[in-house]
Amino acid sequence: MIRIAMPWIIDATAKFDQLQSVNDSMDKTDLYIHLAMAKTALDQLYVDSIYRSYLRVSSQKAHELAQRLQSLTDDLNENWETEIEAWRIAAIRSEAQTFQQILTSELGTLPSFLVLPKGGFDVGFLTEQGESMFPADTAEKVPGTLADMKQAAKALAYELPTASGFHIFRVLEAVLRAYWDQVADGKAHPQSKTIGMYAEGLRKGQHGDAKVWEALKQVKDLHRNPLAHPEVILSTEEAIGIVGIAYSVIGEMLRSMPDAPATTASPPAS
Repeated sequence: MIRIAMPWIIDATAKFDQLQSVNDSMDKTDLYIHLAMAKTALDQLYVDSIYRSYLRVSSQKAHELAQRLQSLTDDLNENWETEIEAWRIAAIRSEAQTFQQILTSELGTLPSFLVLPKGGFDVGFLTEQGESMFPADTAEKVPGTLADMKQAAKALAYELPTASGFHIFRVLEAVLRAYWDQVADGKAHPQSKTIGMYAEGLRKGQHGDAKVWEALKQVKDLHRNPLAHPEVILSTEEAIGIVGIAYSVIGEMLRSMPDAPATTASPPAS
């Protein structure tokens, strides 16, 4: 995923618009600035940007316009007093107009999408701070869960709810394994490491909080077992529901786990 800077595109096209106002009688400094800024914008768009591979139709006209701009600015750099022929300015205006028409049409065909909020989750929150969809100390107490938390949120943002559910359950299962280590008095993990088997093992051994067993059983019956079947596809609303129950169960399990040790030592008392 690459975040697009819309103001940058608007600024670039504004520099092309300014070419329509150039003429042979304007101040040479202003003329040079207009030409140089437009040339720089063309280079940024067609040479240095991620858009260049998507702008194939307009690239030829962009190249022709860039050559005209470069030629005139080179002449001015060589001799500031050189006479600017009217036909050269008219050619730039004409080519700029044709180029902009093609570019505008091509931009309209780019695969651009507006990502809408999901439930109460803001898009920026889901794509940039996805771990906040889970209890704050999840990654601290159960290292290795951060990547799945971020992927779960991004998948939800981009309307891939089944993928989101998959990553949510990977986080839940990782926390569940750590919870077992904390409350099961050293007992070996279940041979079949499913949520249902862990829940049953916790219940039979009277390990941990009974609320956790019951919640895990509900997760298994309502969500995890159906999701294990390849023909099951979650809706966005179902994925949001899974976020809610997973958050609750994970929070309960994390409360039984010790805080991660501090990474820096406290200064000695004076």
